[in-house]
Amino acid sequence: MSGRESAVRPEMPTNSASMNSSCDIDQFPVGMAYVPWQRWQQVYPVEKAMNRGTIFPDLDKPFSMGRCR
Repeated sequence: MSGRESAVRPEMPTNSASMNSSCDIDQFPVGMAYVPWQRWQQVYPVEKAMNRGTIFPDLDKPFSMGRCR
């Protein structure tokens, strides 16, 4: 690796219980994201948008991973 330390790939957790038990971000490898272009479509009314955290129904997805403890 030409003078640099060799990269070590940490083991990924295999189940949701092990992911929720720790918040050590260093255990995850670097990733790349693909984000498609969003088309302008129907939007929520202001009151609902403020409650949901987005004006776009297409982006209103449930959070399903849990949280760090």
